[in-house]
Amino acid sequence: MRWVLGVLLLVSLSACAGPEQKLQDAGAQAAREAAAEVGTARVAVQQLLEGNVWAQPANQLVADSEKALDGIVSGFDSQQPETDEAQRLYDEYSKALDDAAKAVTTVRIALTNNDTSAAARQVGVLEKSAQQLTELAR
Repeated sequence: MRWVLGVLLLVSLSACAGPEQKLQDAGAQAAREAAAEVGTARVAVQQLLEGNVWAQPANQLVADSEKALDGIVSGFDSQQPETDEAQRLYDEYSKALDDAAKAVTTVRIALTNNDTSAAARQVGVLEKSAQQLTELAR
């Protein structure tokens, strides 16, 4: 729910900005929130692999991150690019957000199937995704 309020606040505050700036502000906010969720999933997997958390809590953390990411992606996807540059920005943010959501979903499926090897292989993908989102959030 926080992400909805954040997006609404950004939209209202950027009412005077151009279409590219509005979209970039919304994309940066979505990227920040998504990076946090990807980070949560990555830490959950790492802690599970290190034996610091049991499978069920790790699964729950990843499932919660996946659900939050779905909302973040949906919120950003509702943006309406008005110019070619805004469309380019929209496509860039959408791809990064979609990739992050897919990576977390892959981890959730692996953990649900008790396939810690597959989950472990996704840690690097999660790290890369979080880094990309962090760069877009600037």
